[in-house]
Amino acid sequence: AHGAGFRLAYTLTRARDQSSFSCCAASHGFADPTTAGDPSLRAWATSDYERRHALLATATLAIGDAVELGVIGRLLSGLPFTPLVGSDINGDGARNDRAFLFDPATATDTAVANGMRALLASVPGAVRRCLVNQLGHIAGRNACNGPWQPTFDLQLNWRPDWFGSDRRLTLSVLSVNLLGGIDAWLHGPANLSGWGIAAVPDPVLLYVRGFDPATDRFHYVVNGHFGATNGTNQGITVPFQVAFQANLTIGADRPH
Repeated sequence: AHGAGFRLAYTLTRARDQSSFSCCAASHGFADPTTAGDPSLRAWATSDYERRHALLATATLAIGDAVELGVIGRLLSGLPFTPLVGSDINGDGARNDRAFLFDPATATDTAVANGMRALLASVPGAVRRCLVNQLGHIAGRNACNGPWQPTFDLQLNWRPDWFGSDRRLTLSVLSVNLLGGIDAWLHGPANLSGWGIAAVPDPVLLYVRGFDPATDRFHYVVNGHFGATNGTNQGITVPFQVAFQANLTIGADRPH
């Protein structure tokens, strides 16, 4: 028998909260919501875990009576993230302070202006739009989004007609995160391109380089790596796996 099947599903998610804290200590719950200065004020915004758009495609192909090939592909929109300062600048004990987005056209600090200008010229388009829309203001919570993330899994089933078994035995080879395995094979573990990784962009926009007590202001330096996903600690890796399974159906067939 020959045949093929294909299914496509789309899910739209809209989730808003004041804090996405779900684990583990009380201190984490305090530090989880980002702040624009006053840690007692909680802003409603997109949840940390929202994946606004999700596409799921499955396909099966029967090759004769014995072999079946199945694939599962997923495409998820990027995780939301917040431009942050890499230090605790409001003195509440947590590094969760949202960054002020300096406009390079009006910033008085030449180093910051040049850093923002260079950053806007190099970041991906979606991150650039997020920054440009907020220039001259404190960043909004989860106002930016990371890149879309694809995943791909593969399964091969073989039902041999051994010993008159009427193909009750199914031998399967399954792969999990095939894209991650191909990435490691082509580029090596030390030079991964990020295929098959739940990419988490670098959220730190500004680092503190000093404080001027005369003006009561911090001095900053712009993080040129902001929004990048190629750092060694900037992703959740699902390991590439290959599994072998055998399934034997025992008992009489059900009447149709």
